[in-house]
Amino acid sequence: MEAEAAILPNISLVNVDELSRLKDETLQKREAEVPRARIIISGYIAEFLEWHEMRRHVSVLKAAKTKLKELHTHPLYTRLAGQAVPGNGDADEQIQRVINGMATRMRQYNQGGCHYIQAINEYIGG
Repeated sequence: MEAEAAILPNISLVNVDELSRLKDETLQKREAEVPRARIIISGYIAEFLEWHEMRRHVSVLKAAKTKLKELHTHPLYTRLAGQAVPGNGDADEQIQRVINGMATRMRQYNQGGCHYIQAINEYIGG
């Protein structure tokens, strides 16, 4: 009777043993991809942890940038800058370069201590 059902229109005859074999093959293919999926996930976790580590320093970097901008507009600095302190281009660009360097050192070397003093020295030094 089963063979007769296969010739009916819009009917597909499926063998249960064949379904079981297909399921097993599909499961094996999926399991074979697990190591690759773990590598991909590990990569994203590493990227996230690096991003998270950088975010840890955002408040310090913002504070340093604010202080450098205050320094740049301070009357004493503007008087000195007009005479002895060399200026390398636009102040905002120079401040951003100092902040970028500070961020890189904080990330690469996990430096402790006072980053403000070093940033100020870099800014004044040109």
